[in-house]
Amino acid sequence: MKDSSTSTLRRRLRRSIGGLAVAGGVAALALMAAPALAAPASASVTGPLAINGSVHGAAAVANETKMPLVYRGVVTTSGVLVLGNGNSKTHTLKAKAGDLVVTQTGTPQQSQTENAKTCHVAYTEDLVYKLQPTKSTRSFAGVTGTGAAQIGFSGTMPRYTSGSKKGQCNFTAKNPIAKTAKATFVAAAVVTTH
Repeated sequence: MKDSSTSTLRRRLRRSIGGLAVAGGVAALALMAAPALAAPASASVTGPLAINGSVHGAAAVANETKMPLVYRGVVTTSGVLVLGNGNSKTHTLKAKAGDLVVTQTGTPQQSQTENAKTCHVAYTEDLVYKLQPTKSTRSFAGVTGTGAAQIGFSGTMPRYTSGSKKGQCNFTAKNPIAKTAKATFVAAAVVTTH
């Protein structure tokens, strides 16, 4: 992306990523907790937890994006991720099965592309998380493990309609064309219930 569009899109996505990352970590814990509830109190269970969700169109570029999430694996549940301020490394993902608290570890890996012919832009950020068993609640309480998440955003930027750049992609626009926008969240973890 060009510098100005890169920074605008990156700022928006960084704010959203904090909330998405929380969702991924919480989802992983939720999937692990369900089998633990059925098992005797002294037994621990280790298994996968997968979380995913997406929003399309105007919902992806809204000031407060709400993304439905589905959790599968050790805990099966659902929740909603509200994309927001990503300044904190610790995030709480709220689901029907409880709160999953995760802390980001390491440095996020970012990737972005733009296509000057189609005006399509895409941004992804890969993150690694550690579950916080003493801060998580209900089905997620006591669940330990690590996971990884990928947050994505894509869409088609508008074209200039007049002036010397008429017909060219406007990569400095605040948002892509709403009907082309898509935000995604995918997370996976191996977790252990206690």
